[in-house]
Amino acid sequence: MSRLSLSLVCGLAFSNLLDFISERHAYVISVIHWTDHRCVHFTFRCETRHLRTQSIPRRHWNKIPAEQLLSTLSDNQPTFSTDPNDAALSLTHWITNCADNLAPLRRLPRQTNTKKPLWFSDTLKESKKTCCTLEKAWRKDHTADNMSALKDASHAHHQLIRATKRNSFTDRLDKNTHNSKELFNIVKELSNPNANAITPSQDLCNSLATFFHRKITDLHDSFGHQTQPTTTEPTTPAITLNAWTHISTEETKATMNSIHSGAPSDPCPHFIFNKADNIIALHLQTFINSSFASATFPESWKHAEVNALLKKPSDLKNFHPISLLPFPAKVIEKTVNKQLTNFLEDNNLLDPSQSGFRANHSTETALISVTDDIRTLMDNGETVALILLDLSAAFDTVCH
Repeated sequence: MSRLSLSLVCGLAFSNLLDFISERHAYVISVIHWTDHRCVHFTFRCETRHLRTQSIPRRHWNKIPAEQLLSTLSDNQPTFSTDPNDAALSLTHWITNCADNLAPLRRLPRQTNTKKPLWFSDTLKESKKTCCTLEKAWRKDHTADNMSALKDASHAHHQLIRATKRNSFTDRLDKNTHNSKELFNIVKELSNPNANAITPSQDLCNSLATFFHRKITDLHDSFGHQTQPTTTEPTTPAITLNAWTHISTEETKATMNSIHSGAPSDPCPHFIFNKADNIIALHLQTFINSSFASATFPESWKHAEVNALLKKPSDLKNFHPISLLPFPAKVIEKTVNKQLTNFLEDNNLLDPSQSGFRANHSTETALISVTDDIRTLMDNGETVALILLDLSAAFDTVCH
């Protein structure tokens, strides 16, 4: 902006301010004898606006020494009830009170992602510095030589960025040839590097909750009124699982250390549970065994936080719900799953061709099995008909 334009803008702004003041007659004009200008004295009230920075409550868990954590938990152990529901609440209050003493909640500004891209190298950093130095020199004297040097350096810098990015992505693709997860992340990064995230809001949460609820009810209503099928009493199997086996402290610790995630509703992160497993495992073992004996799952651990993973932001159908259960609930769930899986496998009750929800099995093993069966039948001169059934968003349609 030129000096003339700047003076016109300032004059216009000051004249508008004088009109605002003159309407309220809140000014005094003093005559200055040695100049033809007049001094205007006035009092103007204006509201100071502060920029609002987003802040969230946090605890400095990483700054708590392990010895201090174990000592605090050990010294403040409460007396737990034999009822699983009361015991679960007592466990949450116990860990929360210890956390308030060791790492009280503080409202800290939300951290922004300032992480440099993987392809940014020291060579690019030096090239960028060179461009900045040449730009400062050109802005200082505006000579043709400095302009030419700046253009050459800028062109070389952009060429270096393209080559560095190309080599970086090529190396990452070569290193992760057999890592499908990383390959999908690289493709997503290349195809949509500037994806706009949707800001969470109450309206969006309510819309998602209503959509997921209506999705189940609409599915049930679409079935219509059907006649009840004729049922027969099932035959008593030769082998039955009558009760769950009580677990030991070591088994509880092993299960805790195998879980690497938690939920926002947990009183502490999962790594704090694992760090204090010597103390917490003793109580979790008692809770799990009493839950097995009474066939009661604590009510407070049935609540999960539902996160909607976004595929495409334009339609609610593109959100995939993920339920985050509390850490203790995951320990019980994994213990039950282990005992049930061992019972089914030890007694050969699983279908040999089942690949889902089994260790050392995946869609790859299912595809290999089907392909082998088809080729075997074709080699024998038989006709093969393959029928594929896919449930659209099957997990979303389960009435939890």
